[in-house]
Amino acid sequence: MTQLNEREKTMVTKKHLNKTCLVSLSLADLRAAGACSSGVEFFKSIAGESKKLVNTPWSPLIEIAYRTNREAKNFIGWAIVSRLFPGHSFDGADLRNVNLSNGNFVEVDFEDANMRNCDLFNSSFERACLRGANLKHANLEHANFSGADLQGADLSKAKIDCYTSFSRAKINNYTKFPKKFNLDDKQLIPMHLASYATNETR
Repeated sequence: MTQLNEREKTMVTKKHLNKTCLVSLSLADLRAAGACSSGVEFFKSIAGESKKLVNTPWSPLIEIAYRTNREAKNFIGWAIVSRLFPGHSFDGADLRNVNLSNGNFVEVDFEDANMRNCDLFNSSFERACLRGANLKHANLEHANFSGADLQGADLSKAKIDCYTSFSRAKINNYTKFPKKFNLDDKQLIPMHLASYATNETR
């Protein structure tokens, strides 16, 4: 069995983005956890003929690389939820200028993270916690924040288009949007944000 019995959460700062731990995982572990056929095939592609990973380096930056890789992002999201890989919390992380585009960050924690100038194009942050996160000047075009916690987040000067989804997102009086971003202007904002902006979150 894999040596990772509990999900590991690590506060991440800029200097700790490369801090590594070692991961060991076998094809048998994967199948025991109920991996789908595509997940099994992807694991085989990275594990090679041995069909196992032994003392493989794992760090916050490597996790980001997997989460933003087209072939790996769904596998790693499932593997972390299944406790086969340790998942990092990016609460308070210094992620300025990091490319997070086309990523799977569903239910990942970014509370109080500095994501200024990040490229989040076409990434999914469904049900993620971005409470108090700094997203100034970030590219949020085509990004999905459905069900995300954006209370106190600073999205001022961020790039937002009509494909950016805030359906069921949690916002409050401290959530900052770009000046031209109007909750009542359907040309600038998807209707669902205005629909879910209740008295509690205005």
